[in-house]
Amino acid sequence: MLALEGRFETFTVGRAIEWEKVREIYKLGLKHGMKLAAISGVNGVFSDEDIERVRELALAARAKRAPSRRKARSAPVKAAVAKKARPATRASAG
Repeated sequence: MLALEGRFETFTVGRAIEWEKVREIYKLGLKHGMKLAAISGVNGVFSDEDIERVRELALAARAKRAPSRRKARSAPVKAAVAKKARPATRASAG
């Protein structure tokens, strides 16, 4: 779609995709007669119920692991803050 518009640029690469870019590329697709395809896998097209079930499972898994992830991160962060807070000492000449 970008090439059809004469735009030769990196548009959306990686995980940090902005919603405004998603909207723009979607509108360009519509302008050139394209439409979104159904989401499908090896067993065929996913239904709305399939997608909702996966969403619920993902939210449940996230809720289970969230407290343990916070604990795992807090110890290194606390250590870094404590290290930063200590006054610097100089060795005396001797």
